[in-house]
Formats: sequence, structure tokens, C-alpha cells
Amino acid sequence: TGSGTEEEDKDNGAGKTAEDNSPLTKDSRTVFVSQLVMRAEERDIRRYFRRNAGKINEVILLRDRRTGRHKGCAYVEMARLGDVPRAVELSGEAPDFQRFPILVKASEAEKNYLATGGNPPQAAAAAAAAAAAAAAPGVVLRN
Repeated sequence: TGSGTEEEDKDNGAGKTAEDNSPLTKDSRTVFVSQLVMRAEERDIRRYFRRNAGKINEVILLRDRRTGRHKGCAYVEMARLGDVPRAVELSGEAPDFQRFPILVKASEAEKNYLATGGNPPQAAAAAAAAAAAAAAPGVVLRN
């Protein structure tokens, strides 16, 4: 405890619900963070959100392909769906690793999937499950 390792972010399984850590809720558990200073690193963001919003599964800094420098934006995947509102409340706050406020908003991945004509992962998973059930005689899908 207090060592700042990724082990601290792993949940012990207590108090989990069906939506926690499900691939089907990954987009819903992810927030978009912008206005990050160039010296910010994944570990700074992970530590800040862990202390102020809850357990973190992953931090992805968006990087320029050519230079490898990050663009001042990141996706933060929360471990629990219930921690997303706490993370969004951090918008407008200045984290301990920079002087000015960050912006935090819920990920709009589902909207982006629809805008590009694709299916959100939830819809694709449901369609795959329905197709598998249709192929298996005697199996009944219940919602």
C-alpha cells in the first residue's frame, strides 16, 4: 500500500458487480482526459485518478505516431462503472502534477462507432451471441 504500483490497482474481487471489468462495459468505464501538460506521464495520471476517483485498469496517452510525444490527451479506464461519475467530477480541477485544470468527460466511443457506421462492441457482442444461439439447436437466449 502506498507504493504506487499497478498491483494496488487490481481489485480483490470483493463488491464487484456484473458490469465491472466486463469487455462489454469498457467503453462506459472509460473517460477522456484533455489539457494535460507535456511532462505528464501515465503514472502521474494513474496515481491522480486512483487517489481521487477509484481503481484504474488502464491509462492510454494519445501519442503522435511520428514523434512519439503525447498530444495532451489520455483515456483512463476505470475498474468500476460506478467510479466514472467521480472521475468526471475531477474536470476543472488542477491535478497535483500540473498547475492548470484538466478536462474530463465520459468517453463517447459508442457515438463514434455509430458515426463511422460500425457497431458498438455491446451490439457486436449481442449479435454474436444471438448468432451462436441460432446455430446451436435447443439453446434459448433470454434477456
